[in-house]
Amino acid sequence: MVKRKSRAFFGLFNVFFYAALFVVVLAAVILFVVFRDKLTDDTLRSWRNALSFTSKDKQVSDTIMLDADPRNQYGLFDGKVAVLTSSRLVLYNVSGEEAYAKAVSFEIPVISTSGKEVLAYDRGGELLLADKNGALLELDGPVYTARLNARQWLSVVTQESGYKNVVEVYNPKVKLVYRWKSASHYVLDAAVSPDGRRLATVSVTQDTELSSRLTLCDLGKEEPVAEIDYEDNMIFAVIYPDNDHICLVTEQGVLFLTEQGELIENCDSSSILRFWPTSDFLLLRCARGGGEELLSYSYDGEELAVVSLPGGTLDIAANESFFSVLAEKRIIIYNSQGEITGETDNLFDVRSILQEKDGTVVQFTIDSARIGP
Repeated sequence: MVKRKSRAFFGLFNVFFYAALFVVVLAAVILFVVFRDKLTDDTLRSWRNALSFTSKDKQVSDTIMLDADPRNQYGLFDGKVAVLTSSRLVLYNVSGEEAYAKAVSFEIPVISTSGKEVLAYDRGGELLLADKNGALLELDGPVYTARLNARQWLSVVTQESGYKNVVEVYNPKVKLVYRWKSASHYVLDAAVSPDGRRLATVSVTQDTELSSRLTLCDLGKEEPVAEIDYEDNMIFAVIYPDNDHICLVTEQGVLFLTEQGELIENCDSSSILRFWPTSDFLLLRCARGGGEELLSYSYDGEELAVVSLPGGTLDIAANESFFSVLAEKRIIIYNSQGEITGETDNLFDVRSILQEKDGTVVQFTIDSARIGP
């Protein structure tokens, strides 16, 4: 009789045990179904949000975790990657770790790089200049545009009471060394010569008719050394590629000038969609005859190459002697003469690219970056 009672007891225990186990499993399944989308979107995605680098010499990869954001902007500094969003600037080191991170609040974020430095600013707002060790300069603004040249001279277009705009120049040691105040013209762009001796600004005014002006300043003098007006041509940008040349991007094309502002060549093209200045050449994206073309020019105004763009072009990048085109799941790399130097196919998720000085292309997806040919 005792044995029968024992078996009945354990039989009843087993029934309750498996019933409880069934309830737990059923609850887990229900929870999984309910939160499946959130797990997929948030938890699982965090495993995929990686920024991968491949060293050309060591053939190894490092992985960096970052948020997947289609609004990410990227820059290359000293062989490393910087990522800017409207809320954060992050600089990564070679090993894939965050070397520096700073919370920001940018409505119109802009990023550019030069050497070991990264320039980030909010158009009409604040400015931050940093390297891997931390912030070098922080300005409250308002900053309308800023330019960091190849030797880390910084020009900043800002505002001051009583003037249309003020242009500030900082030397490579991040010391304010020059201020130029514009009383009558709104400054659209400013650039410092590579040797840090001159400042070129382009500005616009409208008294009776719209008029653009190129102003050349010697950083050792208070008054401009030259002012050149262009009454029938709107100037959008100024480029100081070297100490002997100045380039003006206008509504009618590109003006190639000497350092004194004398005309060398006029590239007549009223269909410029975008431009990329490098140390060796100027690259233009133009609409022509129902299609689009890339044109490269020397800073003497000589046309170096014309490349037809395929349909569905996603991005273009240029640096020193190379430029690249991302289109139709492939990347084509050209030299400044328009000759193909590299090509990569079967790219399904690449959204944008940046060009290294040696011709290497960094490929960016929504949540990663990798080195291409």
